Amino acid sequence: ILRLDRPQDTFHKTPPHQDFWFSLLSPNAITFWFPAGEIVAEMGFLEVISGSHREGIVRFRRQADSGNPYTLAQDRLESEWRQVEVPKDGILTFSQMLIHRSGHNQSAHTRMSVQVRYNDVASMNVPDASYVVKHSAHVIQAQADHVAAP
Repeated sequence: ILRLDRPQDTFHKTPPHQDFWFSLLSPNAITFWFPAGEIVAEMGFLEVISGSHREGIVRFRRQADSGNPYTLAQDRLESEWRQVEVPKDGILTFSQMLIHRSGHNQSAHTRMSVQVRYNDVASMNVPDASYVVKHSAHVIQAQADHVAAP
């Protein structure tokens, strides 16, 4: 995934989430995240809750009127969030269970990042699940099973 975060865009800002929600395939899946160019503080660093991957899959809820359909079912304290500065030649590797969100781009420049997600085929519950952007029947059902009641 190549992600472009335009200056001052709040509609596409990623809310708190776990990447695992979007595949629900292998519990030990990982994400490789890296900038496609220099990212400075004004462009919004990736924000994480350190150690949250140990909580396993957390409850999430649907969001109305958003470019991102899901967020945490329960809000987290702002004091829990940590900004992660990744140099332009660095790679951040984390569990897809890590709770994270995008920082707000307050600069005049587009923030570009690349995300590569890896699922462990040997541990997947549904080895024939879809790998296309359109969610497979497995993902749609698994998301429905995990979405918190309104």
